[in-house]
Amino acid sequence: MTLQEWLRNLFPLPSDPKIVSSAPLASLMADMADTSPAVRRKAILALGERNESRAVDAIIKELDDPDDEVRLAAVVALGKIGDPRAVEPLILKLKSYDYF
Repeated sequence: MTLQEWLRNLFPLPSDPKIVSSAPLASLMADMADTSPAVRRKAILALGERNESRAVDAIIKELDDPDDEVRLAAVVALGKIGDPRAVEPLILKLKSYDYF
């Protein structure tokens, strides 16, 4: 199994990604504060799929989420977006050994 397949199994998107992609940015940003880790994770992944650079700062904060799957979703989303603002926080998180 490839890393991409493993991630897709761990973080499945809804069957119709257009539904997630068409959600307003404000709605997805609000979902990142939801009490449910699954809702937070899906919102972060949707923002990553949309390449939503306006959400990078908020996603960076999710690197410290108490849920490990939400933190991993933040890493995946930031990697997909590819914004240079995420490089230093990702390196610091990796150096801290506090990511899972």
